[in-house]
Amino acid sequence: MKSGNLTSAFLLLNLILCPAVLAINMDDIANGNDAVSEDLISANPGTLSPEAAALTNRTAAGTGTAGRGTAATAAVSLNAQDHNILALISVLEETACVEGRLDVVQVMFNRVNDSLWPNTITGVAFQRGQFEPFFNTSAANVATEGKAAQFLARARGMSYRTALASLQQIKRDMANADKMKAARDFVGGRAYFKGVSQYRNRKSGDPRRRHGCNYYHTERSDNATNMKQRVNKAPLVVNGPAR
Repeated sequence: MKSGNLTSAFLLLNLILCPAVLAINMDDIANGNDAVSEDLISANPGTLSPEAAALTNRTAAGTGTAGRGTAATAAVSLNAQDHNILALISVLEETACVEGRLDVVQVMFNRVNDSLWPNTITGVAFQRGQFEPFFNTSAANVATEGKAAQFLARARGMSYRTALASLQQIKRDMANADKMKAARDFVGGRAYFKGVSQYRNRKSGDPRRRHGCNYYHTERSDNATNMKQRVNKAPLVVNGPAR
């Protein structure tokens, strides 16, 4: 069968079995491009159809290590260490503001996807002088979920069980496309945040969820171009390694 007929048969089959696949640009499929429409993901928040999963596996920036991407990314798969550290820093930095934890996740990816910072979650989290909760520890001490939960419990005065539940919940939230998109829209391309003690420095236009949550801001190195690039590269679904 000719290539054109194969493509037509593929599209017809998907029209019957998976209407949501229409969200993928048909010209992209015919031309062999790997572009995935955001609408396809929104149709099933946190869950990708087999067709979308196959495409996002090829477009995911930094699969395994959360490396720097070059285009809008539908989903990324992190190695276990990066996944645990990302969950941990989000809870540490927004312990009292549950609704703001994915905002911290967004900041982490904004940094990963900009050459101003290291290109892995671990590299960003443990960059010298950046995230106070990690000033006196190393990645090896929080690399597993159990170690991360122990660290969180000690640092924030909670039980191990509560700490573990908090980490597992934020991981579920990171796999929810709607929640991730809401955080991306809220934070935008900002790569900096400050807490309650720094509210006096908050400027008009610096968003925060509510009193008690972090506010997100820009620095001199930020401009419309690099902030837009960060947003365009931000993932809508973040998964850990397959179990």
